[in-house]
Amino acid sequence: MEPKDNFENIDDAELLTEIAEKRNKLASFTEITNTKIPVEITADLRHYQKEGLNWLNFLNEMQWGGILADDMGLGKTIQVLAAMCHL
Repeated sequence: MEPKDNFENIDDAELLTEIAEKRNKLASFTEITNTKIPVEITADLRHYQKEGLNWLNFLNEMQWGGILADDMGLGKTIQVLAAMCHL
């Protein structure tokens, strides 16, 4: 059984267009691409920090919101700084 869309009650053409665009982007999604670490970042990012940078870049490309959530002390600050420099 397929999930039902509850969009019939939305009376906002702009919002419906945005939802359709996001669904199309997601339908054509294949993988999160590697983001080049900006030259301004002189720290060596660990593999999971590079994945966090890739995730933040993916969210930006898709124009979605999101978060980085992990244990304290694993370098979320450097990931966000790298993402900001990338932008």
